[in-house]
This record gives sequence, structure tokens and C-alpha cells, in this order.
Amino acid sequence: MLEAPDLTKRERRELTKAARFQKRVETWEARRATPHPPKVHRAVITILMMLACLWVLKLLLFG
Repeated sequence: MLEAPDLTKRERRELTKAARFQKRVETWEARRATPHPPKVHRAVITILMMLACLWVLKLLLFG
């Protein structure tokens, strides 16, 4: 449809914008349909931060 010779610049720009938006929506839907496995390093960092918080709490209470 973008190749039609009777389109104005504004119509061509709006069609291009709509096509880019549609492609973005399709990409987003594809990513949502195939979730990625959780990353291991995030779990490790979370556990280390929890241990650090417990250590600080211990220092505050008993130090």
C-alpha cells in the first residue's frame, strides 16, 4: 500500500508509522509468548544481599 502513487506525504508517513507500531506490537507479543528462563545470577545476588542485610542487622543488634 505504501507503493501506491496517489498517496500524499502525510498519508505515506501515517502508514509507515502504523506499520512500525504493528511490528513493535508483534515483537512484544512474540516475546510474551515465549518467556525466557530466569537468570541464575539474579538469584545468587538476591541471596547474597539478604545475607548482607542479616549481617548488618546482627551488627546493629549485638554490636
